[in-house]
Amino acid sequence: MLAKDDLQDNFSVTPRPESRLVRISMYASRPEDAQTIVQAIVDEHIKNQQQSTYDRTNAELITATQWADRYDRAIASVKDRMNMLQGSLTSGGGAVNFGRLNIKEMEISALISAQMKARTDANQAEAQLNAIQTMIQSGSDPAQVGQMVQMDPTVSRLRAMVDEFDLQLEASKDQLPNSRYIQEMQAKRDAARARLAAREAEARATYRNQLIESMRSTLQAARAEEEALTSQIDSKRIELGEMSAQISEYLSLKDELDSYKVLKREMDERVAMLKNALRQQNAGIRWSSMPVRPEERASPKLQIYLPIAIMIGLALSLGIAFLRELMDTSVRSPRDIAKVGPINLLGMIASEEDDPQLTGVPLHLVISQAPHSIMAEQFRQVRTRLQHAASLDTTRTIVVTSPAPGDGKTTVACNLAAGLALNGRRILLVDANFRRPELHRLFNITNDIGFAGVLDSASTLESAVQKTNIPNLELLPTGPKAANPTELLESQLFSDFIDRALEEYDHVIFDTGPLLVVSEAVALAPRVDGVITVVRAKKNSRGMLSRVRDTLKQIKAEHLGVVLNGVENWGGGYYGRNIKTYYAYQNHS
Repeated sequence: MLAKDDLQDNFSVTPRPESRLVRISMYASRPEDAQTIVQAIVDEHIKNQQQSTYDRTNAELITATQWADRYDRAIASVKDRMNMLQGSLTSGGGAVNFGRLNIKEMEISALISAQMKARTDANQAEAQLNAIQTMIQSGSDPAQVGQMVQMDPTVSRLRAMVDEFDLQLEASKDQLPNSRYIQEMQAKRDAARARLAAREAEARATYRNQLIESMRSTLQAARAEEEALTSQIDSKRIELGEMSAQISEYLSLKDELDSYKVLKREMDERVAMLKNALRQQNAGIRWSSMPVRPEERASPKLQIYLPIAIMIGLALSLGIAFLRELMDTSVRSPRDIAKVGPINLLGMIASEEDDPQLTGVPLHLVISQAPHSIMAEQFRQVRTRLQHAASLDTTRTIVVTSPAPGDGKTTVACNLAAGLALNGRRILLVDANFRRPELHRLFNITNDIGFAGVLDSASTLESAVQKTNIPNLELLPTGPKAANPTELLESQLFSDFIDRALEEYDHVIFDTGPLLVVSEAVALAPRVDGVITVVRAKKNSRGMLSRVRDTLKQIKAEHLGVVLNGVENWGGGYYGRNIKTYYAYQNHS
């Protein structure tokens, strides 16, 4: 026991800085004993390490081979599912043509145009029928009835007969008026006139009914055509929805297949590396230099002073780090948001300076103009988390605000609106920032009429809304600045605007001023379905975020969550690594 204690006290192993070497030393009263003990202990350690390394490498090889087999099976399964979807989308073969969606949408558009024409024809026929019935009820005949009576064969024949009698009487005017011949001719003429009048009355009644029945038939045919086109449009829309779902599933399976292929390749490389290690049977440890007999005593003892210095430096570093953490109250990461309280984090948006694909791309259109950038991917994640945080079937009006100016709420509002629009929803993006409107400048549209005019009934919603280059996304600018924006937002006019807008759009997204700065955002927040708060990293403090949370709670507004914007690639840490991994993954071929 004394010898063992002496060995533990005098035998030391210390790593060499900036290398893979360790320094082994032994203090003994006789130098040759130190040399002998060090060599014996290290030789035994190398032998044990060789066996341990072999056993560990062999176990890792078995595990890696099993995982490689699992990835092979997963790849085969995904390919089978993709082939089934491909057969459904291409009607039996060929590559998936994503342009078929556009063709289907064009077919629906053409059917809608035809439906509108049929509806117009039906309305015109109904109007003509009502006009004819009204004219007949008032005692007048339409021009068509008069023309048809004039062209009636019997009427024409009777009229010719009357004319004939008139000619005969004119030719016999020199005879005595009371002669028998003249009286007979006048009687015949009067009888022919009576028959002509009766036939004309009968013909007018008949042709009125024929005209009305003809117009009714035309109206029924137009209505039938409109119903048939409506049925075709509904059928085409169902087909479009099924095709969109299948294409979405196909793309998801394609991403899953690429992921499995990357994992399979990495596992194959690891299997090859482990097999090579087993063939070499190298323990990974060997003598760098054999122990030598010391010529001088080891004094002073560096191994005593060095650990003490390291411990002191470590204590100072931890103290400085703790003090900095205690004094810094800014929001920089999800951990800082969690310190404020139970607030839902919808996502983090990288700083535009760290995204190499955003050169020359407007920030408010990142999701549509740079769809493969990491910032666009993060906005899509915000959209997905929003769908899980709140049911979008009931959460249809959303306010995007921030604690202070310059936090990027307009950028988040535009990309969130564009993301929902690209997802097939009809979106109305409203600029409710009356103090500093931005949307009309970003989208390069006029600001002559807008939200303020719609609220005070100076203009209609249809005339104020303007289209954008993004499908399903329309924009309502602020318009001329109102004298009382807060009062307008708190009035019944705003509720009427919401009801009217939700008849035409799936969602209405409001870009407002900062919640802690202007009153319009406070007035608007409790009157919509939900509020999203945009917080800029390293700019806003936890106190500001806490004030936003308390303000929304006081006014009983639904707080959907927080978007942490402008997160920088700091310290070579987790966020910078995520950016590199994202682009390396999507650019891998």
